[in-house]
Amino acid sequence: RKTDDPDFWKATDTLYETFSEMFPESRNPDLWFYGAQRWQRKNKPWKAVQWYRKAAVIESFKNRHDAALSSLKLALDQSDQLSLLSATQKSSLETKYNQIIETCRWYIDHFRDTKQRALAERVLLDALFETRKSDEAEKYLVELAKRDGITKNLEIQYGTYNRKLYMSERWSTAHSLSKSLLSAIEDAENPDSVLRSKLEHRWQETAFQQAYALDPLVKNSPKKR
Repeated sequence: RKTDDPDFWKATDTLYETFSEMFPESRNPDLWFYGAQRWQRKNKPWKAVQWYRKAAVIESFKNRHDAALSSLKLALDQSDQLSLLSATQKSSLETKYNQIIETCRWYIDHFRDTKQRALAERVLLDALFETRKSDEAEKYLVELAKRDGITKNLEIQYGTYNRKLYMSERWSTAHSLSKSLLSAIEDAENPDSVLRSKLEHRWQETAFQQAYALDPLVKNSPKKR
């Protein structure tokens, strides 16, 4: 219903709140889906995400993929907003990054065969990078390599994430990642892949960079301005 009557929308919001409190496990997808749209319009993105997800897991719901994609897009919007902040500001927003991480993992687990999974993976790895959860990022990329083998998507996800590690000079993390991925694709069908060559090169390069950074002469030398 289209109306500007504030009393109508106040009553609608109360109805949605009451519904979610009384029937948190309801299998009525329409109420979750349209309620999510309402929370989105009211600029309550994470509440909208939760409601979209409740609609998306109901397999009989014809718009379940739209609901799932809406939750992913909201997580992406939040990620884009955080990317505009300074490093100091980001450090105090781990809770928001964790919400992004959790939403992306949910999408990947439930909609693995969709083309939008690659987007969810990119946003996930971005959030893991910003929260310095390098072990989780490495684990995910290794699992991706073991499950799917050497694919274009793996090359893109690794390349994008590794570029961030290089730019921030996290040599130890980049070295560990290249070593783990080399081990994960050891038995892959295409042993002469471009990715394998890149990993071997980066494994050697990051070992050198790590040793160089630990050199006391380098550590104690004044930085160039």
